[in-house]
Amino acid sequence: MIRIQDKGSRFVLIDEKEHKEKMFGQLNNELHYKSLESDPNSKHLALLENWCSKWPGKGEISPKVAKWVLNKEAKPGVAFGNIKTHKTGNPLRLITSYCGTAIENLSAFTEFYLQPLARKLPSFIKDTTDLLNKIEDLNTSGPFPTGTLLVS
Repeated sequence: MIRIQDKGSRFVLIDEKEHKEKMFGQLNNELHYKSLESDPNSKHLALLENWCSKWPGKGEISPKVAKWVLNKEAKPGVAFGNIKTHKTGNPLRLITSYCGTAIENLSAFTEFYLQPLARKLPSFIKDTTDLLNKIEDLNTSGPFPTGTLLVS
């Protein structure tokens, strides 16, 4: 089986059985994942249909936007793993994709309206360079008080 490397852009050959064991090893970890009895798309779609029928009537969004948010051809999300070649035993970085799910367009809609607000927050970090610049500014302003923790 051919998979992509986690850090970088190389392809990695991995035995299909080994890949499957590593995927299920992560997916079966009850600290991080819960096994579902059924696909939640129908429940999500019903909630979205309810919301999308209310929003235009209240003048919150246009019927055109409501129609776009509502993905009536929703499918389940998928999980896949990129191989961490830089780690002992080559574990997988599990990635969950919600492309094509009932909530994909709602997520894009929400991000579109929240992004400008998030940028105004004092804690907003645009990218790695912005973070490094903020840390440098903090370093030049003198020592941190005892007990200070930098977290992200």
